[in-house]
Amino acid sequence: METTLIAVALLALSAALAGVGLAGLTGRLPRNHWIGLRKRGLRADDAAWQTGHAAAGRALLAAAGAPLLLAVVLLVSPPEAVGDWLPAYALVGLLTGGLIALGGRQADTAVARLQAGNGVTHEDTP
Repeated sequence: METTLIAVALLALSAALAGVGLAGLTGRLPRNHWIGLRKRGLRADDAAWQTGHAAAGRALLAAAGAPLLLAVVLLVSPPEAVGDWLPAYALVGLLTGGLIALGGRQADTAVARLQAGNGVTHEDTP
């Protein structure tokens, strides 16, 4: 039971990251207050939002892979082996967090380039 709950939580995390990454890559993530990267520059306007999420899309898709892999491993492992995977939880957390941070950095860079091309500085963004 415990293994299944952990796996479901990891699958939900993976699906959320993959959904945001794919929507960002395809330009289908509308600017909103609930889903997406919470970065000041990305919220400046629709172009910044789309540009930033397109730049971060691949990193977010990659971030979805680690929790997905661990969820599959947990679902096929015997329930008594849950404790054996504790180091993997930490590794998945670090890897996923690092890839999300990388995506945020890529988004910031893409938005800065967009704004530089438009003559906008960071001081001009809300």
